[in-house]
Amino acid sequence: MSSISLPPSFKPWLLLGALVLLALSVRVFHESTESYDRGVQALQDGDKEEAVFQFRTSAKWVMPGFSLPEEALLELGKLGDEALAQCEECPASCTVDRGEDCTKPACEACSFAVFCFDSGRAAIMGSRSLFTPHQEHLERMNEGLAQALTRAAEVFPPGPRQGRDTREKRLSEHREQMKTDHAPSPLPAFVVTMGFLCWILGLFLRIQLGGHETGANGWMTRQRATALSFLGFISWILGLIFL
Repeated sequence: MSSISLPPSFKPWLLLGALVLLALSVRVFHESTESYDRGVQALQDGDKEEAVFQFRTSAKWVMPGFSLPEEALLELGKLGDEALAQCEECPASCTVDRGEDCTKPACEACSFAVFCFDSGRAAIMGSRSLFTPHQEHLERMNEGLAQALTRAAEVFPPGPRQGRDTREKRLSEHREQMKTDHAPSPLPAFVVTMGFLCWILGLFLRIQLGGHETGANGWMTRQRATALSFLGFISWILGLIFL
């Protein structure tokens, strides 16, 4: 049984692939580190909103073995917990009927807690592919966001303020909402990814390898590369349909 042999011209492409992976790794490290440092500096300057934005950006740059995004999520969770604790000090005079003292710093902290936890959740959900990174942090962000949304609705809702007597009911509803996951199914996502790679790889092999071999061996090489590309294309289309 004949096998596909890689010609010397294939080695530069392997080197190019390695360089691309290296460049991507450097980009992820640089962007995440830069944003994290900016977040720390913003905290030192007292600009918490800018710090949340920078930590969220840092947390989005996920790479295997790279722990800085997790550190950024920890900072977001810490800021959210502090804001939620301050939110609990919102005076009882901020009610549905009167709405007095709703501009107190403790009341405004309720909305900031939403910003913190929602930013952490967005960073995790926005960086997932075939799997969801930092699953344990996602659970924490979901619970914190549910708590913050429940309290913020009593202070700065888009519509009428909610009464404190319905807090437990609304908290339960928000927790259920956090469980809703709109992520694509893992199997179709895997088929789409592998199908696309096989499609491109097959085309590449057909162009690069087919012309270097003649006779029966060259014919078989071209046929295998064509079949790989065709099956990859079909898998890619089917995966997109059922994704």
